[in-house]
Amino acid sequence: MRATDLVLVLTFGLGLTGCFSPDVSGGPSATDGAPPQADGPGRVVDAAPPPIDACRSCAEAVAAFRFQGTVDDEIAGHHGNQVGAGLAFVPGRAGLALHLGDDASYVHVPDSDTFDLTAGRVSLWFRLGDTPTGDLGLLSRDANGTEQGGHFNLRVGHDRRVVARIQQQSSPTIEVYRCSTTTIGDNAWHQVEVEFGPGGLTMWVDGAVAGGTSWTDGGGQAHDCAGAWTGGMAGNNNPLVLGALTVTSSEGTGLPVVAVATGVDLDDVELWRLP
Repeated sequence: MRATDLVLVLTFGLGLTGCFSPDVSGGPSATDGAPPQADGPGRVVDAAPPPIDACRSCAEAVAAFRFQGTVDDEIAGHHGNQVGAGLAFVPGRAGLALHLGDDASYVHVPDSDTFDLTAGRVSLWFRLGDTPTGDLGLLSRDANGTEQGGHFNLRVGHDRRVVARIQQQSSPTIEVYRCSTTTIGDNAWHQVEVEFGPGGLTMWVDGAVAGGTSWTDGGGQAHDCAGAWTGGMAGNNNPLVLGALTVTSSEGTGLPVVAVATGVDLDDVELWRLP
């Protein structure tokens, strides 16, 4: 792993001990203590410390957005639509990455039942251009209200802490947050991985479990970052939006968006199904 890279892993769900297998690509195996970070079929770019990454062979990739000149999914045809004129392809970690150049540009991926993961993984890399003055949405499959379960989003908060949120269908709303204790610096690549399933929700930052117990949003409301969670994204019929949040959108539309990640670069956005 490059010294300039911070690896953060958010994992909600599965303890995959016993699921490790050697890396057939020639990189380090789980027994080396530094399992490989898979970067798509046949590619290994960096070694990442979280032991969960040694279990790539246990997971089934359901979507991968590499941004090699397009916003197309390389796995199963869940192709994205470019919204706005401010998107550009810039040098990334390996090849190209997607740059979000203004506050009206992001990627909209139509909903698919494939994304209704009971146990799964969401993974992406990002690089900040400037210090956030507000929240920056990295990935969102969310909407206003509680008509559906499994609402999920991932952001860099106004305080430069990484925050994940998932919501259960209920009234009143039951929601669970995970938040990092460390803040994110500018101009370096950072990895985020989130896993969910019946085992709950855990977050790793740079290979260590994050100890954040609460997070206060820009409006001054505090959120618990230590609550239990046993669900996934099943029952969610919202589109997948990359580079913005859809927390105020109407169910099933992905509109409107807020917290567009202006100035942020995205790379290697992946969704995986776990057993």
